Amino acid sequence: MRIHLTSASYVLFAAFSLKLTRMEIAVLMMTIGVVISAEMLNTAIEKHCDFNQKNYCGPIRDVKDIAAGAVLMTAITAVFVGVMILWRESLWVFLWSFVQYPVKGILLLVSLVIAWFFIFWGPLKIGDKISQIFKKR
Repeated sequence: MRIHLTSASYVLFAAFSLKLTRMEIAVLMMTIGVVISAEMLNTAIEKHCDFNQKNYCGPIRDVKDIAAGAVLMTAITAVFVGVMILWRESLWVFLWSFVQYPVKGILLLVSLVIAWFFIFWGPLKIGDKISQIFKKR
C-alpha cells in the first residue's frame, strides 16, 4: 500500500505540474483509486484467510495468490494509463527542470529519501529506527 501511495503522490504532482486537463487528472485519480481499492481488497482477503485457516492450506494459498495477482494487474494497467496520459513533450521539459535548477533536484532527492523510508520502514517505525541510530553513537 505504501508503494502505491508514494507512486500516486509523485504521479499527481507531475500531473498538476504538467497542467493536464481536468479529464486527464480525473482518469489518473480513478486509476489510482482502483489500484488502492484492489490493494485494500487483497489485504481483506488475506486477513480473512489467515483468520479462518491457521495452518498451511493449498486452496487458501491459491486464493491469496489470485488476490495478489489482481492487484498486480491493476498496477500494471495503471502504469500503462499513466504513460499514455503523461507521455508528452512537456514531460521532458518538466524532468529537465530538475537538472537545470539544482534546488528542485535537491528537493526531489530529499523527497525520494523520505519516500524510501516511508515505503520500507513505515511511518511508525521511522521514529524507532532514528532513535536507534542516535543511541548507537
